[in-house]
Amino acid sequence: QLRVGRPALALIPLIAGRRRIGNLILSYTQPHPWSDAELRLFRLAANLIATSVENTRHFQREQELAAVEERQRLARDLHDSVTQLIFSVMLIAQSVGPAFKKNVAEGERRIQRMLDLSQQALTEMRALLAELRPVSPVEQGLLPALRQHVDRISARERLQIQLIDQNYRPQVQTTEEALFRIVQEALNNTLKHARAKTVEIALGQTAGQIVLTVSDNGRGFSPENSAEQATESRFGIRGMRERVSRLGGRLDFDARPGIGTTIRVTLPDQPISLEHEK
Repeated sequence: QLRVGRPALALIPLIAGRRRIGNLILSYTQPHPWSDAELRLFRLAANLIATSVENTRHFQREQELAAVEERQRLARDLHDSVTQLIFSVMLIAQSVGPAFKKNVAEGERRIQRMLDLSQQALTEMRALLAELRPVSPVEQGLLPALRQHVDRISARERLQIQLIDQNYRPQVQTTEEALFRIVQEALNNTLKHARAKTVEIALGQTAGQIVLTVSDNGRGFSPENSAEQATESRFGIRGMRERVSRLGGRLDFDARPGIGTTIRVTLPDQPISLEHEK
């Protein structure tokens, strides 16, 4: 360049993770001798630029993953709340006609239950459509929330449900929300498929783990290995596994024909700190 009088030009590769992701091009409008000091400075700048570009790409990937996770969360919440309520409305609607024929008061009572459930479903749906996180069902604690939910299900479905507190210690909100949703889904499965008369829910901790078991005395089932994935999808087990996996826990599922179904969840013990409680 100096010999022929051309404008100065230098090309410095942008390297990130041993990959060339671009080039830093330097130029002068006239001939210029590049000194070692200048090139060292420009190489340092190139390294900083490459790092910044790679971090930006990484951040974009994280945002995309976060969006996918948020969609999955919304799908789980939709399934755990609105879908269950609509299914209950459908079941009651199917029984209204026969109930009216036998007893007008019973028919009216079922219609009122339909109206109540429809209002709950509408509230949940509005929250999801507005892309707002629904009010946490465990704001007052997991055990009070479970007692309220169990009482509501027992009264509505005439199902005997026993909630056993095995020295449970309050956990962080994400853990308690996951446990509540798992119980909600397990009870929903019992109502849909099990034809059970009694359900036992036990919540406690042992050896640094939270342990939740939900057992019913329903008909159970014996899934074939080839249909295992479809069975898990049908009975909502896949969604439970996703919740448990996100918290580093384990879910065991046991269903035997004529005996019933038991779901056992173990999660790391993450109690609320004293500072948080204050």
